[in-house]
This record gives sequence, C-alpha cells and structure tokens, in this order.
Amino acid sequence: MSIGPIVCDAGFCSSPPFFEERIDAWLSRIKDCFEQRDYSTVQVLFDTIQSESLAEYATGEINPRTGKRVMNIPGFILDKIHDAYHIMGQVYISEGQLESAERLFQHLENENCIFNLSVPYNLACIKSLQGKTEEMYTKLRQVLNLNPEYVQKAKTDDDFRQYHKDSRFEIMMHEAKLLSR
Repeated sequence: MSIGPIVCDAGFCSSPPFFEERIDAWLSRIKDCFEQRDYSTVQVLFDTIQSESLAEYATGEINPRTGKRVMNIPGFILDKIHDAYHIMGQVYISEGQLESAERLFQHLENENCIFNLSVPYNLACIKSLQGKTEEMYTKLRQVLNLNPEYVQKAKTDDDFRQYHKDSRFEIMMHEAKLLSR
C-alpha cells in the first residue's frame, strides 16, 4: 500500500465526470463491508479508491520538496478519500495491525485532517494499544483540549482500559470536564 502526500489547490480543482458517483459507490460499499467485518473487500475497495484517484487527479508534476507526484484533488473528493483512509485504519486496528493503522492515521493528520478529532483520538488509541504511554497522553490531551466531549468516550473506550484507573488518566479526564463547563 502506498501512502503519499496529496497536494490540492481546491480553488483550481474540478471533478472529472462521474468520478464523484464512483467514489460515493465505493465508499458506501466500504462502509457496508466494514460493518459486516468483510475486511478483505474493504482492502480491495480502498486500493481501488487510491489507484483510481491517482489515475484521475495526477498532474504529472513532481513536488520538489517531497519528490512525489502532485495530486490536484477537489476538496469534496479529498474528504471522501479521507473517509476511506479512516475506515481502512479502523480495519487495521480491528485486525491488530497497529503499525499500518498508525501510518494511515498519521497520513491523515499530516494532511491536516485534525478538524476531524477522530484522527488524533485514534492515534491515541493506537499508542495506548502499543503501550506508548507518553505518546498516548500527548495525543489524548490534544483531543480533549479541542473537544472535552471526548472525556466520556475515553473513559469507556476499551483501548484505554489499562489507563482507566491510572491517576494521571483520571486527572486528565477531570481537567477536561472542568474546561467544558
């Protein structure tokens, strides 16, 4: 699987005919397959979205900073691609492939998808499952500072089970609750 940076100047992008309909259909199918735990089909559809996006939006230019091909993807299509990345990351977590999940969510974070707090939240979950306590606390703090509503989710999330009785975790949850008032 290749995960490279996607560069988009949304002001100049346009969607090729029918591509939006195709990606909507693939994304809908990915969601259905994920709910049915048909992870192999999710992987095939995810790979399809990646390769088709490359075929539709590659400009032929090379980013001099990264050496990667420049992608000129409209913002509304990019959001759908990010949804596919998110679901694939969930598949990797479900299958215990934490390094692959981490790469996907890190890619989304690098693409400035932190407006969707599930990205840093899932990175915190991955760090917890990997036993990387300090990195987990850093990511979880980032999420809670932006939206204290995640307190209840974190307090009941099995991914943080090993920290639920940890005084540091409890203090973080309490402080976030105070911020939300």
